[in-house]
Amino acid sequence: MVGEKLNFCYLNLKNEDNYIRAGGLIVDERTKPVEFRITSKVEVNDLQKILYGETFKEGVIIDKVLLELLNSLESDFTAIFILDKNLLSIRKDLKKPVFLFEKHDEFRPKEKYAIKIQNLTGKFPALNLKFFPEDENIANQIGRVLNDIYKNIDILEPFSRIIKAIEYIESEGLND
Repeated sequence: MVGEKLNFCYLNLKNEDNYIRAGGLIVDERTKPVEFRITSKVEVNDLQKILYGETFKEGVIIDKVLLELLNSLESDFTAIFILDKNLLSIRKDLKKPVFLFEKHDEFRPKEKYAIKIQNLTGKFPALNLKFFPEDENIANQIGRVLNDIYKNIDILEPFSRIIKAIEYIESEGLND
């Protein structure tokens, strides 16, 4: 991994009342797009929400949406980035590390499996990059790369690109 170009896979969800649609955006180290895929709309009804209860995100979103999306990607990537801690359990089904971005809180105790990512100019907020113990070795390398990228580029911005792209595709009546 040292010296090689890294690609990262950002996953995000558009979660409406009656459907879910996921997007996966693979970017290079400058956040330039390499590959983008979205799922079809996955209809969600109230009965499913009731029956799945607390396991809805794991049972429906991970199993029926995100894993299929990840399997459809053709480009290679080093790690997966998410914003929703309820989706962290996707890691058990993958060979790739999964990292959660959260806002850094100076007043919370330092977590063993989190790396602080910060922009020294204050242009972007400090973040925590959370990971699983089995990903600790690669987490340190990715943390260094992200801190370098974060000097000039908002590393959270690709998440909003996914939602904007999904909304654009829907407004054009594509991929329904």
